[in-house]
Amino acid sequence: MSRVRVVSSRTRWAMALGAVALACPAVAMWTAAAEAQQWPRWPSEYAAPAPRLQPPAVRRTPTVSQPLLLPVSSAPIEPLLAVVSINRQTVAIYDGTLKVAEAPISSGQPGHKTPTGVFSVLQKARYHESNIYSGAPMPFMQRLTWSGIALHAGQLPGYPASHGCIRLPHQFAERLFGLTRVGARVVVAHDPVVPAAIAHERLPVPKFTEIDEPPAKTVTSALSPVSTAIVGSAQAAPLSSTLLSPKKAAEFEKRRAAKAVAELQMATKSALQASVAASAAAEDAKMAIRATEIALDEQRRLLRRAQDMVMAAQGDEDRVQGWASLAVAEEDLGDAMRAIDAARRAEAKASDQALAVAVAARRAEDAAIAAEEQARVAAKGTDPLTVFVSRKENRAFLRQGLQPLMEGEVTIEDMTAPIGTHVFTAVDADDSGAALTWTVVTVPDTGQPDIAPAAALGRVTFAPKPADEIARRAWPGVTIIVSDHGLSSETGKGTDFVVLTR
Repeated sequence: MSRVRVVSSRTRWAMALGAVALACPAVAMWTAAAEAQQWPRWPSEYAAPAPRLQPPAVRRTPTVSQPLLLPVSSAPIEPLLAVVSINRQTVAIYDGTLKVAEAPISSGQPGHKTPTGVFSVLQKARYHESNIYSGAPMPFMQRLTWSGIALHAGQLPGYPASHGCIRLPHQFAERLFGLTRVGARVVVAHDPVVPAAIAHERLPVPKFTEIDEPPAKTVTSALSPVSTAIVGSAQAAPLSSTLLSPKKAAEFEKRRAAKAVAELQMATKSALQASVAASAAAEDAKMAIRATEIALDEQRRLLRRAQDMVMAAQGDEDRVQGWASLAVAEEDLGDAMRAIDAARRAEAKASDQALAVAVAARRAEDAAIAAEEQARVAAKGTDPLTVFVSRKENRAFLRQGLQPLMEGEVTIEDMTAPIGTHVFTAVDADDSGAALTWTVVTVPDTGQPDIAPAAALGRVTFAPKPADEIARRAWPGVTIIVSDHGLSSETGKGTDFVVLTR
């Protein structure tokens, strides 16, 4: 029995259309375009791309869907670590070594790949519009670079589809927005990396600071410098000395700087009021001079009149009366001249006083401005410290509150050998603040050997000055990044250290 091949009408139509397409290129293009419409277009919240005319063999298939693990807490986690895996298309959130949340993502498509490396949150906005891609909405945006890479809510097709940003599920992005603060660390790697606990003798030990605090509230004058505003008249009294942990010492300096600002602002206000009053007194003295000058002119007129009466007297009686009037006029003129001299002396004194008070007010204002700057520095001094050790530059760089703090010498053993990229973070401290608990995450670098973080840290020795600065600012949140790489172009004003590993 012969076998009969049954061909459907749809198949016959496709075969016929294929034969025509071989003979006519225009029909072939139309056929490919029609087929492409059956497949999902490249999803993006940005500008719509042109239709894809590609054969089924290279079509993109979604990766395995990842579960959504929402954080239980809505309070900020400090320090928080977000780990993004490009290959798995996931992001995991860690509190120390504990994973508290996980979600699928969609990272950068080919041609707009998401950079890998070490980043931090630079800016947050519940609603943000892209200034690069036609005002595209970016809800719950958390900026990682000023060149346009950010975490935000967006479409998730199951594969890389963005223009470089890391898209998150909307609900997850909203919850994550509440967990982070500016400065939160974000690691982007091809494969998942996990933070691990570490203890090492080269990790910094907190240095306690002895603080002298006046026992009573101080009162300062308008001319007092900032230091006087802090200590003031209580310098004569015995000071109480307290040994504070780095974090408590930084918070104390912040409070003390804020107190100095408040005192100097009050002193400035009083000095300005005194300056206004002194200027008004000097102006009144000038007005008094003008009034006495008018009175002097009047007395001179009366004197000339009395002199004319004497000259015009016809008899003895008129002559006696004229001389009497002349004597009175001369006496009154003398009084007027003495009055104007006194007015001029008073005006000079008032002007000098006004000038002195104005100078005092300016000094008080300058002192208040300096105190405000010190207060801003002190406020930044309570932010976590980040240390970047670069084998490429053979230097240690310190930043705090996204601002450069200092840089110093560092010794790295065997400079010719790779050291890797490792992020050491102090995640907790004991009650006294004297002992820190650390974690480390190693960021793989393509083409580089795997270096154990303990071995990498063991090759690093800080010079005394940066070592002292680190010890004085060592509390939970302090991060030490050790890397083969140098300062990237993304590291700049208003950033922490950005380490690019691709």
